[in-house]
Amino acid sequence: MTTLLALAELPQRTIGEWHRFVETANPDLLVPVLSPSIVLRSPFVHAPLRGPQLTLLVLGTIAQIFENFRYHREFVASPHDVALEFSANIGKWELPISVNGN
Repeated sequence: MTTLLALAELPQRTIGEWHRFVETANPDLLVPVLSPSIVLRSPFVHAPLRGPQLTLLVLGTIAQIFENFRYHREFVASPHDVALEFSANIGKWELPISVNGN
């Protein structure tokens, strides 16, 4: 038997702001939903990036260079744990990527 989980209100708001950010490439939309203790881990950066300022810098840059951004799946593991699977390209390079958030 499969159990369907629903996101709690705050993660729903965060995912909604994420989608708006992706549509507009406006990193200011993420400011109210980023924790002061956020840590961004990327397979493209050798060390974790700590804090909202670095996170906004990286995500804002990514939003400007990713092309053909598209979602494939959304996974809800608990009311406060969600992952979005998406892909994009930069020129001729295809980027399959997953983002986890909680």
